[in-house]
Amino acid sequence: MSEVAKAHVAAVEKDRTGENYILGGLHARYLDVVKLAAELTGGQAPNRAMPVWLLKVLAHALPALSMITRRPPDITPEIALALSRDFTVDSSKAERELGYKQPPLREMVEDSCRWLKAEGLIP
Repeated sequence: MSEVAKAHVAAVEKDRTGENYILGGLHARYLDVVKLAAELTGGQAPNRAMPVWLLKVLAHALPALSMITRRPPDITPEIALALSRDFTVDSSKAERELGYKQPPLREMVEDSCRWLKAEGLIP
């Protein structure tokens, strides 16, 4: 059973109704996650991260291009904003009250890739 599932079970068993918990993972760069996902799925990953300024330029150009191609853009301004921020979460409450343990990055990406494949979202 995954750590997230164990934390959910612990919340029910400890009758933590009304409480909120963050079940985060280890801090990692998007590039590290993308490289690991590519390794696990046999895909290609970039060698380095795209500069934020270029990502934002593309994010504003691709939606306009999508009107011509009639395909949704791979990057939107909202996606670029999310990718350019450093998100850090604090799972200490879940660790303290539910016994949550942050899973290793590889395990998290493997689980995600397995689910995406099962749903037919990636080959």
